[in-house]
Amino acid sequence: MLNQWMRWIGLGAVGAAASLAGCGSGGSSDPTDNTVSTNTLTAEQVQGIWRGSLSADEVNTVILPDGQAWAVVTHTDGSRELWQSDKLQPAGSTLQGDGKRYTFSLTSNSVAVSNFGLTVTAATPKTSVTASTNSGTQNWPLSLTIYDTRYDTPANFNEWIGNWQTQNGTAKVTWTVSGTEVGQRSLTGVGSGTGQDDCTYNGTLRTRNENKAVLDVNLTQTCSSVNIVFKGIGIMSSSTRASLTLVTQDAQSAALLALTR
Repeated sequence: MLNQWMRWIGLGAVGAAASLAGCGSGGSSDPTDNTVSTNTLTAEQVQGIWRGSLSADEVNTVILPDGQAWAVVTHTDGSRELWQSDKLQPAGSTLQGDGKRYTFSLTSNSVAVSNFGLTVTAATPKTSVTASTNSGTQNWPLSLTIYDTRYDTPANFNEWIGNWQTQNGTAKVTWTVSGTEVGQRSLTGVGSGTGQDDCTYNGTLRTRNENKAVLDVNLTQTCSSVNIVFKGIGIMSSSTRASLTLVTQDAQSAALLALTR
C-alpha cells in the first residue's frame, strides 16, 4: 500500500499550474493549414506538451515521440485523474493505445484504477490534436488545442540542481537534485511529519533521446523497509516550480508531485 503522501501530494498543491503542462506559452500563430493526413499520422507528429479538454474537463497532456501519453484531467469539483497510455501505434488511419486511468479520491486515501483506450484521429503538428477515449462503456472526445513551445527547449540540469520540497498538511518531503553525470542527475528525498517520518526516496532524472523539456524519472520510495518503485516524467515550469508525474512499476497506483522551492 502507498503511504498517504505519495497518494495525495499534488492534488491540492499543483494548483493553476496543473501537473504537466502548466500555463503554456500559447499555440502556434502560423495560419498555414498543415494538418497531417490521417494516412501518415505518427507519434512524432503529435508529440508535445498540450492543453485542452476531455469532454467538459480541463486536461494537460504530454505526448512523447515514442508514443507514450500522460494526461492529467481536472474536474470541476477539483478532483484529478491521471490517464497514462502505452505507446501509441499506427492502426489504419489512426494512432491507438491502451492504458491505465488513475482516479484520486478527494475524501479518502485511495486511488481507483481502471483501463482506457485512446484513438488519435487527426493532428496539426504544434497546433492541435483530435482524439477519442473510452473507459468501460463510456466515451469522451479529447481535444488538444494549445501547444506549449516550452516542450522544444531542452531540459537544463543546472536549473534542476538544488533543494525542493513537496508538502501536504504535516507530511513533507525535502528533495535534493545533485550530480554531474552526463545526461543524468540524482534525485533523493527525506520525509518528515505525519506518514513520512520513516520514508526516504532515491532515484534519477534522465534526459530522453529527443532532448526536449521532458525528463524520464525513476524513483524508489522506502518506508519501514518496504520499497515501491515508480517511473514517469518530470518537467520544470519555472525556476521555482517543477512536477513529477509517476506510476508504480506494477501500474496499480500513481502520484502527482508538485515541487517548489
